[in-house]
Amino acid sequence: MVVEALARTRDAFVAATDELNEAQYRFTPAPEAWSIGQIVEHVALVELRTLDVIGKLPDAEAPSPAKTRGEARFGRLDATVPTRQQRRIVAPEALVPRGTWASPALSLAAFVEARSRTIAAAMAVTPEALEHVLPHRSLGEFDLEEWAYFTALHCARHTAQVLEIKGAAAFPPA
Repeated sequence: MVVEALARTRDAFVAATDELNEAQYRFTPAPEAWSIGQIVEHVALVELRTLDVIGKLPDAEAPSPAKTRGEARFGRLDATVPTRQQRRIVAPEALVPRGTWASPALSLAAFVEARSRTIAAAMAVTPEALEHVLPHRSLGEFDLEEWAYFTALHCARHTAQVLEIKGAAAFPPA
């Protein structure tokens, strides 16, 4: 389930953001909104941050007795992580796009490479690996699969945002 979600959301994000021209990458539908280029950078930064967290999990604490286990973990995330229509989420300062890569295409390549590593980690998960958790800033204890699944949900949120921008009346032509 986790690997499928990671692959599906990667493919949808790449399809929505690949091969745009410079004007399309830089277009913002409102003064306070991010451009597609900034969204691509942000998603790549989040993917890399998730890989950092996953790398720390082997040395992390055991889950609390109250932690949700089994497939219910994913249902909890599906129910807890809001869609774009439900609520806007403000990114932590460290994940705000600031021109980390020289172009949106390089940001997208960084995302794809990092997502491949996330998929590999999810494919290699063992029952013992799920006995270590690190907290998400607002959603509680996550094991490796939950971090990976959350990353897929995050990517899906931003794919929806990209599609909203591309549907704006003033979106530049190809």
